[in-house]
Amino acid sequence: MNITKTFFRNKINYTIEIDKNYASLIEQYLDALQHAAETKGKERHANGLPFEDQKICRINRDVGLGYGLGQIIKKAEEVVKLPPNRGILECCGIINYAAGVMKVLKEKIENTCECLPGAFFCECNNKEELK
Repeated sequence: MNITKTFFRNKINYTIEIDKNYASLIEQYLDALQHAAETKGKERHANGLPFEDQKICRINRDVGLGYGLGQIIKKAEEVVKLPPNRGILECCGIINYAAGVMKVLKEKIENTCECLPGAFFCECNNKEELK
């Protein structure tokens, strides 16, 4: 996989090269991104803030990851009760809540371990267990 990120004024352009066997996976992520950035997420939750400053991340920081994980469970239970088109929208919400949890977990790693700042993982033997 190869991801290229370029900046132009207020926009970021991503070019993603992936194995063709994962094309349908990236399409689901893109649907979730569109749901957050252009529809419900933007209309109801964004308040003009970057994703990491929106409630979806802030509440995870304020009260713990149980908030985001609870939202994922709630939405997962709703998916099976809905018609497919509405179930897909709930799945987009699940992906976005999971992204909020992931963002806060990555912040904890960045703030806990000095060996790989900004990394998605850490292999050092002296870091504290994340809470």
